[in-house]
Amino acid sequence: MKKILSFVLAAALFGTSVFAQSISITNTFGGDDDNIGTEDFLQFGKKGEREDISVGDRIQLDVASEKIDARVRLDLDITKINGKESTTRLRGYVNFKPWDWVSLYGGNSLFSKFGIKGAYLAAVDDYTCYGKLSDNDGFGLLFNLAGVKLSASVGATSKYFDLNFGASYEIAEFLDLAIIAQNVAEKQISIGGYVSLLSVENFTANLGYVFNHADTDYLLSTQHAILLSLGYDFGDTGFSLYADFGTGLNNVKGDGSNDKYSKTGVPIFAALSATYGVTENVAVNVLAQANTTPEEADCLTMSIYPNIEVSTVAGSFVLGARVFFNENGYNGINVPFSWKYKFKIK
Repeated sequence: MKKILSFVLAAALFGTSVFAQSISITNTFGGDDDNIGTEDFLQFGKKGEREDISVGDRIQLDVASEKIDARVRLDLDITKINGKESTTRLRGYVNFKPWDWVSLYGGNSLFSKFGIKGAYLAAVDDYTCYGKLSDNDGFGLLFNLAGVKLSASVGATSKYFDLNFGASYEIAEFLDLAIIAQNVAEKQISIGGYVSLLSVENFTANLGYVFNHADTDYLLSTQHAILLSLGYDFGDTGFSLYADFGTGLNNVKGDGSNDKYSKTGVPIFAALSATYGVTENVAVNVLAQANTTPEEADCLTMSIYPNIEVSTVAGSFVLGARVFFNENGYNGINVPFSWKYKFKIK
């Protein structure tokens, strides 16, 4: 299935690029878990010892026309320079719109293409896989008419028949409501519901619930997950502040097994981000995160990541320091670095 997807993706992208109205290439180089998906550039243990150096490169091609848009992303990750380990990953999708109200899509990664407004985690600037009208990959059909979106898709990477459904409805620029059902044909079906407030300018208020939240990004696997994101962009001041929070309602895992964590505590995830635009080309950011790990002796891990982003004619540069803590205190530091440059072919 993966080989078929790669062939279909390459063929569709070639056909799209011939008639594209817009083509752009974005290249991101460095070592940055947030911006490239690699491990951070420099990594030091809690005693100051250097643990590793990691670099990688991400090349992303975006093409768009009136009827078709597509994205292909190639990641090269040299995870350990000293050990000379490297991996490559090719991902992407093609979205065909024969009419304005219908989309036919397919790929081995849909990124945030069909993200649900109420599922957006503003502090970490991301969606979990349960926050999309489709799954993360596969083939699907989406209808968009009079504020109603309906999607049905078949996943590409599951060893079983991975059937997924999603629906959303926007009420007069006041609320966005959405529901999803993923892995419908499997034992571990996941069901979620989301609401987003749209009526207050620059204000983010998103709330969601997921039954069988098996994915472990941000919040650990949990049978009943509550997800909340709040924030405000203060406009001309250049300042914005966002907070994300997620929690399980019990200590049962969300993989359908009914297994429990070894400890009685529930999984928790929290993030707080603040951004200040010093000038038009310089921004200072701080991202703090906390996660519980109920199966380990150290139940709480935290990180604080202050960084600076500078935009120049040669692209944008991000440099910072990601400091880690656990229940025993300081637990190491990483130094992420990335350089992103985007140019348009037409």
